[in-house]
Amino acid sequence: MLDLSHVVFRRNDFTLSADCRFTERITGIFGHSGAGKTTMLHLIAGLLRPSGGKIVLNGRVLADAEKGLFVPPHLRRVGVVFQEPRLFPHLSAHANILYGSRSTGANFDEIVSLLKIDYLLGEKPSCLSGGERQRVSLARALLSLPEILLMDEPMSFLDFQLVSDIIPLLETFSRRFDIPVIFISHHLNQILQLTRRIVLLEKGCVAASGDLPDLIFSGGVLDLLPGLELSNVLKLSVLECNSHAGQAVLGKPGRSVPVLFSHLDRLVKGQSVTIEVRPEDIALGTATVESLSIRNQLKCCITRVTGSRTYSFVEIDAGFAGLTLIAKVSLPAREKLGLSPGRECVCFIKQSEIRILGTGEPEPPEKHQGCEGSENA
Repeated sequence: MLDLSHVVFRRNDFTLSADCRFTERITGIFGHSGAGKTTMLHLIAGLLRPSGGKIVLNGRVLADAEKGLFVPPHLRRVGVVFQEPRLFPHLSAHANILYGSRSTGANFDEIVSLLKIDYLLGEKPSCLSGGERQRVSLARALLSLPEILLMDEPMSFLDFQLVSDIIPLLETFSRRFDIPVIFISHHLNQILQLTRRIVLLEKGCVAASGDLPDLIFSGGVLDLLPGLELSNVLKLSVLECNSHAGQAVLGKPGRSVPVLFSHLDRLVKGQSVTIEVRPEDIALGTATVESLSIRNQLKCCITRVTGSRTYSFVEIDAGFAGLTLIAKVSLPAREKLGLSPGRECVCFIKQSEIRILGTGEPEPPEKHQGCEGSENA
């Protein structure tokens, strides 16, 4: 567990004030540029020294401004993966990975195998692609056996396919080696592929923290982030797969939904799949429509509704193993259809609007913990 207790850092005209606790296996830190995301990471890593407050990792005090205590970065057992891989140009990938390693040869072999970088161990960084350098950087951070892994915009310069390849690996490593991850990004869909647990920073302050849907429907977040590009990201199991019909059954046994896909060839029965649907690509109605080209017509129930002056977000339960979707509708549509909690309706999703972000092995069930903060926790 990581605890930031009344932490304060000042530089010129900027002040970061953070009071929050990280207890989830993976937590995302989200905010606009200049909100203080990287500053918070540097404070945790020991690259900056707080002027106030205390930072505690698993009961070990890393910084206490009042007592003048400050543990230097190399003694913190904190792994960091930066936006740009900071590899030594004169060392091979193998030597870069082993730099600062506290791990065993068995761990080295396993990490290198899972990251699929065994073929490039003898190469210098200048001979590697951006994705390869980032995977080498991740391997080095993991082999230091950190108590927590901090990732600062690690996917910013990678294309969609590389992001799709690396994000499932982060989940696998976090689970297999029991390493908590704090993932910083201003791309919300990248965070949501890993977790729904969010710490929202705004102008150097923790504006809210907790499960993102809860934050949205508790009010206030839409005002803080008027241009929020929300995305529905669902991690589900492929229970059945019919290539001829172009249909897959997603969810969990007893809580599943048949869904039509445009790219069903990427799915295999028994694997997990991460899909993305934007709220504005979900239409709501009061009944199914046979004379309509949209074939994904899912019966659902409205659980929560919130909105701004121009639109509404409607949370619906469509049977995806307890995971909800959020649809974005206009205020006139909300009023005309009478969209309110408890109302049964139908959501319409085009096959082409369901995006497959990645596939992998089924994820084992895990105990839900939490992320606490000073507001909206």
